[in-house]
Parts: sequence; C-alpha cells; structure tokens
Amino acid sequence: MSAIIYPVKILLGILSSLISVISYVSVVISCVLGILQKVGILEKILKRIAERHLSKDVNNARVTIGSLDVDILAGKVTMKDFIVHTPARDEWCWGKVFTKWLLSFLIY
Repeated sequence: MSAIIYPVKILLGILSSLISVISYVSVVISCVLGILQKVGILEKILKRIAERHLSKDVNNARVTIGSLDVDILAGKVTMKDFIVHTPARDEWCWGKVFTKWLLSFLIY
C-alpha cells in the first residue's frame, strides 16, 4: 500500500510547488504591468507597435499617432490624431485600411 502512496505524494508535492511558482510569477507580471501603465511606458510601447503595423498597411509610409489611451480593465484602446506622412495621403481610402488594421490588431 505504501508503494502506491509514495509516488502519489511525490507527484502532489511537485504539482503544489509548480502552482506556487506560477502564482508568484503571475503576481510579479501583474505588478510590472501595473507599474509600466502607471508610468506611461506601456502606452508608449503599444503606440510604437501600432505605428509599425499601420505603417506596413499604408505602403511603409511614416505614421504618427497623436495619443493612444489604453484601459486594460475594460479592454479598450482609443487612438486619436492619426497622421500618414505621404504626399498622396488624400487619395487613401481610410475606411478599408483602418478596418483591415483594426481587425488584424484585435486578432493578435
């Protein structure tokens, strides 16, 4: 009987230590993300990523986003003052490019 219980105790001990490590790691990641958001670094990183993705969609033209507001709890990202720096920017069909980018951004 003890030959069966001993491996189960070892397995349960390993699983319990794994769960405690995962909980500590998740607390650390949450604290780091909270600090990055409070300082404003998280929004700058997301703004840079969004500008790169939008630049790819508009033929590698330089793209500038005026402000990017991120609400992690509500899951909202609000982008304002979107500028494409290209001589032919008046010829763009904004609805198609923005909708394509928004869908690809939400999927990833």
